[in-house]
Amino acid sequence: MKKVKVVFWLLVIGFVALVVYQNQDYFLAKKSLEINLYVKQYHTPPLATGILILGCFLVGFLIAYAVSLSERFKARKVVKNMNATVESHLEQISALRNEIEIIKRGEPAPEQGPPETAETLQGA
Repeated sequence: MKKVKVVFWLLVIGFVALVVYQNQDYFLAKKSLEINLYVKQYHTPPLATGILILGCFLVGFLIAYAVSLSERFKARKVVKNMNATVESHLEQISALRNEIEIIKRGEPAPEQGPPETAETLQGA
């Protein structure tokens, strides 16, 4: 599957390179961007259209990355909480196994309060 991905991306890059090569007059044409705020006008120096397209792609990529950061932080918090729950469950399993071993040996079970349930563990 890894080789298929490499071949796929090589084909995509080759196709993009072919489109740019066959349309050089468009991608290398110099254009200037203009912003009119009705108080003052701003102009960029003439830039190649290809550079403008690449800049827009990079800005979009950065915006998408910034938006996904909040999702990553939420997922990290959920994983941390789930790992804590797993640890508490493993401790409870270990305690119950020890208690079973004690009962199998015929020794009296140690005095404890009411057994902990999943709700009391998560509430703690």
